[in-house]
Amino acid sequence: MRVVGVVFNPNKSEALEVCDWLLASLQKKGIRVIVPEQYAAAIQRPDLAVNDAEFRISINAAISLGGDGTLLGLAHFLAGAEKPILGVNLGQLGFLTDVELNALSQGIDRLLTGQYKVEKRTMLEAIVVRHGEEIKKFIALNDVVIAKGAIARLIRLRTYVDDQFVTMYPADGLIVSTATGSTGYCLSAGGPLIHPTLPVTVIMPICPHTLNARALVISDHQQVKIVVQAGHSETLLTTDGQRGINLQTKDLIIVRKAPFVTPLIKVSGRDYFEVLRTKMHSGGNADG
Repeated sequence: MRVVGVVFNPNKSEALEVCDWLLASLQKKGIRVIVPEQYAAAIQRPDLAVNDAEFRISINAAISLGGDGTLLGLAHFLAGAEKPILGVNLGQLGFLTDVELNALSQGIDRLLTGQYKVEKRTMLEAIVVRHGEEIKKFIALNDVVIAKGAIARLIRLRTYVDDQFVTMYPADGLIVSTATGSTGYCLSAGGPLIHPTLPVTVIMPICPHTLNARALVISDHQQVKIVVQAGHSETLLTTDGQRGINLQTKDLIIVRKAPFVTPLIKVSGRDYFEVLRTKMHSGGNADG
């Protein structure tokens, strides 16, 4: 481990303080630390600043200081580079992050001495097709969400799996989630808890206006197609709650397994069920 990249939530004062400690600790151990330019400016460390391309190429691993939101943003940033990420939880729930603040020093020691494992998490690719032409492509680690906007009227989403018609969902929206994302929005909508290493995709309606709508679990090798049927223009597609686009009636959204993964570093030694027990009893929110 020669070069480590660091990103953080600049809106959290605690993250800035922890970042200062982390940078000093890593450098003291002989590790070169680099930070994307926009983050380096926030901590007034121009000596560590690199452009986005150099960050993606140069690092052996990245450390995320914040909550799940910070880690998701980093996963988007590094998508395709497949650089391993260690998430440090400065938020509240933090299902994606592995290290709690009180164990950070030990976690960094384990990282630098190779005492960790890497879990390769599936990502999704969402393609928006309008009038037969691809207009936008997104990636997601947690989920792709199609939902109504401010207008209260429901939307209808004609849904297919591998070109086989599933159903028409009259609902407030639809979540297509990875196994990793099953503890995110999908869980809040009433979806199942799924071990994050399982090769599956979840289709979960949001507030369906029908009694027989249930979560549907399919193989992550299968492709989901959704045709929007709404009488208004207040329909949105978002990925991981961070990026999105306004949809129009008759837009086609294709969701499939992305050709790359997000490698997450695990140094804590905690198993999935221990984390689940802890987090599900802690309450709070996963903002970060």
